[in-house]
Amino acid sequence: MQKLYIWKMKGFNIRRLEKAINEPLDVVIQTFGSFTSDVQRLIELQRRFGELDKITTPGDKEYFEKSLFDPDAISDIEKALERVEERKRRKEEFYRFLDSSPTYENFVVLPSNREAFEILKKGLPKGQKMDSPIYIYGDDGCGKTHLLMAFTKKMQSLNPEEIISYIPSDFLTFEIKNLSDRETKKRCVKKLSGMETIFFDDIENVLNDKETKSLFFAILKDFSKEKKNLIISSTLPPETLDLEDKLKEIFLRGNVISIRPLDEEDKKEIITNFFGHREIPLSDEIMSFLSKNLTGKFIDIQNSVEKIMKEVVEKNRELTIENISDAFDIKQPLFVDEAEREKEEVQAAPDEKILLSELDIKWPYLNERIFEDFSQV
Repeated sequence: MQKLYIWKMKGFNIRRLEKAINEPLDVVIQTFGSFTSDVQRLIELQRRFGELDKITTPGDKEYFEKSLFDPDAISDIEKALERVEERKRRKEEFYRFLDSSPTYENFVVLPSNREAFEILKKGLPKGQKMDSPIYIYGDDGCGKTHLLMAFTKKMQSLNPEEIISYIPSDFLTFEIKNLSDRETKKRCVKKLSGMETIFFDDIENVLNDKETKSLFFAILKDFSKEKKNLIISSTLPPETLDLEDKLKEIFLRGNVISIRPLDEEDKKEIITNFFGHREIPLSDEIMSFLSKNLTGKFIDIQNSVEKIMKEVVEKNRELTIENISDAFDIKQPLFVDEAEREKEEVQAAPDEKILLSELDIKWPYLNERIFEDFSQV
């Protein structure tokens, strides 16, 4: 009786024991034995649930919180846990494609990528559907992969119960394409189609191959039918893809967003972000120098700033134009100030006039100059 009271105080459903309490002694002993065994199983199931807590839906949590103290519901609890564990396996299967460094917090929002960022941001709240498919295109190195990875991680954290994955094109072009049999490929495609949101990177590589193109459009068809979120990146605008018009139309009827090349203002924001993140002050002169001379795409600017950090800042050298130029192995500064350049041009102009005046005195007529030139040949 004491044990029955303890179980009841701990919140366990003891209906089975209460029914058996007035039965013959052997029945009571058998019932208490099976109940004790089931309580131990419940404790193990509670441990399994604890490992899954972060990826359970509100409905799942409500069910488990009520059921995990009911020894008579063990069979149903196990089935429910298996479903959640399967979802966890499916989520984690594609974590390997996510690099640790690109995050939502360290993504630099620029005038060139702001439209893409804002449209994806609208899809972050729970249950919010995007105008899918979202097609984002821009040159290699403009930050598309960082954008897709950052929003994959952010959506995963806000929607732990959903399967949200970042999928690089290599997964279709190499892994799935090289599978041994057709049925295995179908199972992989079905697995992808079962996700709630996919961020698909470098789609042009998939569309270059007939088989992988067919696999991709099977996924796209399922996502369109179920109104799920599909975000696609490419180096090409959709209208230039080597596809039939009806397939291009699938991309064009969603959101098509361009990430344009960087201009000087974009570069200033990138540089400010990287130095500001490390709490390193930057003068207007250094900022102007860097924004005019660091060339290339987002990744190139980032690599250049990291090189400055390594070769100048981390070696405790003063952050000057000379030291930065030295870090890049440049003997002359990368950028000559516009005022200095104009001054040089003004100084060159009188010399030019003097030379022209001397020609006018020696050969007042144009034809004399021409003949004189030929006579000296």
